[in-house]
Amino acid sequence: MTTTAQRGAPPRKKHPRNPITRPGENGFAYRRRFGIILECATEADQQRLYNRLLKQGHAPKVVCV
Repeated sequence: MTTTAQRGAPPRKKHPRNPITRPGENGFAYRRRFGIILECATEADQQRLYNRLLKQGHAPKVVCV
């Protein structure tokens, strides 16, 4: 098995905004993040809340389960 260094590729650089804080068991490095999940009664409620959070300057992510 050859590694990236053996193939002549440059080493990966750490992204300044996403510092590597703790490698996972598989070697994947991740940035620690926090979040909140809000349950909505209907899809229309979800859309209204999403739009309100967006207007307030947040970066909401939609999840449908």
